[in-house]
Amino acid sequence: MNEKTKSSPVLMRIRENLKAEKRLFLALLIMYMISLPLNTIMGTIFEKIRKIDDPDYDKFIFTIQLFFAISPVIIFVAVLEGIVVSMDIFKYLHKRTEVDKAFSLPLSGSQRFKADFISGLIIYMVPYIISLVIEIVTETIVGFGPDTSLITYDGEPIYGIPVWLYLFFIKLMFYAFCVFACVCCGNAVQTVVGIVVLNIAVPICSYVPIWAIGQEVPGYHPYEMHGLLECTSPIGAIFAMEMEIRKNFEYMVMFGAFGADNYKFTTWMFPYILVTIAIVLVSAWLYKKRKAEDTGKSFAFSLFFYILSGMAIIAIISYFYIEKFYIVGIVLSIMAFIILEFIKNKGFMETKKFLLSMVYCVSVIGVVFAFITVGKSTAMFGIMKKIPEISDVKAISMGVYMMGTGKVVVFEEEESKRLLLDFNREVVDYCYSDAIEDYSASVDELGTESVSFIYVDNK
Repeated sequence: MNEKTKSSPVLMRIRENLKAEKRLFLALLIMYMISLPLNTIMGTIFEKIRKIDDPDYDKFIFTIQLFFAISPVIIFVAVLEGIVVSMDIFKYLHKRTEVDKAFSLPLSGSQRFKADFISGLIIYMVPYIISLVIEIVTETIVGFGPDTSLITYDGEPIYGIPVWLYLFFIKLMFYAFCVFACVCCGNAVQTVVGIVVLNIAVPICSYVPIWAIGQEVPGYHPYEMHGLLECTSPIGAIFAMEMEIRKNFEYMVMFGAFGADNYKFTTWMFPYILVTIAIVLVSAWLYKKRKAEDTGKSFAFSLFFYILSGMAIIAIISYFYIEKFYIVGIVLSIMAFIILEFIKNKGFMETKKFLLSMVYCVSVIGVVFAFITVGKSTAMFGIMKKIPEISDVKAISMGVYMMGTGKVVVFEEEESKRLLLDFNREVVDYCYSDAIEDYSASVDELGTESVSFIYVDNK
């Protein structure tokens, strides 16, 4: 062992982790090799033999088609392996027999977290990167690849980001979520539950309150108010990927080639990366504060419990706000919170602590009600009333829909754009005026009649 290695305990820790988890690394590599490069090769074979008119090839074609169907499942399982990787690397946090040994090593809390986090990241991400490089080379050689989301319309390419790039960022945040749960929970069972709940609750809480506001706000469309959802969870990233393909295709159809790249990948990527980094930094900060005696508890930090319980309250209140069952939502939220507190403490808690917890519960309920109420009264915080300046608009698509049918026309002339912008302002002013006392009732009366304005930025 050279002197440089001796002086680097972090690298030594990483090497030990990688050596101990080499089987998991190989398992992930095999899974990605099957679902990426091999998938491309099988696709090439399929493209060649399906043109051969021979019944003997039918069984072989069926086998390849079955392989195509299984491939996404393998990728999905490989992504979920982030749970296994993180829990395996940080398993000493959940075992009393190992935590003292790990904490007694000649490493500071920061060094230990850095070494373990990087070890897990290598095990989880490098197999994907290796198979991806081989996949790109294979695709270049054979000229066929099923993994791209690039779309063409009328012979013109539509701007698109390959699915594998989205998958890379999805894996990063999913691993960050898993590590955060490992640090915050005191036992393995609670960690698994925490990871699952966190990945489901975050996207729900990012979307449902906005949805609750939008139900009574004229002009609201659920696909147009999903920025928070897209940037705060792996599930949101999947939604962002689907929306990029959808919106670029729709813009291409309506506006032609110059409207195809209206929805930029980078507008999603940068805030998503910042959120991922924030999760990692919070995990590192909490890790340094974690003590050996926290092992075995349901939650090593009450913060994690209050995050999960707070998100549950947000989801419940928002849903029953939509249904206008306000009292039911409040009662169910309080009941759910008390039950969760009982489970966390494995029984009833002291009166003083219980009252403090209830203050938190009532505060979250109040904040959610205030957020939705203010959002409604300000037209989604002013967003739904915002009309762009003519200098910022390249083209406008106006659609008029009646009884399930409609017509969409695109305008690029300066005077036409000016008239449409004025008309849009009149429509918005009318929708938010006293002329419509109950927006939801007016929509029911109109049925499917509506008018829409879609703008292409002048970039």
